[in-house]
Amino acid sequence: MTLRGLRLISDENVAPRVVSFLREHGCDVLDVKEEGWLGADDSLLLRRAWRDKRIVVTHDRDFGRLAIAQGEQCHGIIYIRLRNQRSSNVIHSLEGLMRSCIVFKPGLLMVLNESGVRIRRMLG
Repeated sequence: MTLRGLRLISDENVAPRVVSFLREHGCDVLDVKEEGWLGADDSLLLRRAWRDKRIVVTHDRDFGRLAIAQGEQCHGIIYIRLRNQRSSNVIHSLEGLMRSCIVFKPGLLMVLNESGVRIRRMLG
């Protein structure tokens, strides 16, 4: 499955403009801010994402630590690790990701940075 059509949960650090972009491009996004879950523990959000079969979209590396080092169950993580985290820059990077031939499979940690995409299969 490509980025379009994915079921996502966006962390509170993902800008509303990025959430809108993802929705406009066919993603089913559950937004932490819209749900009133600001400040919720990352473990709780990861469990919610697992239960709902959603991939976490975040700027926070703690989700990867929870999934890999602590073995929390995880459907997947898109970790946006850009130096410039302005919405326009994040959207530009996501557009590139949408044009790519990358196939999303359950349990993947995807790191999106200035040099492209790095994929790491998670153990937990």
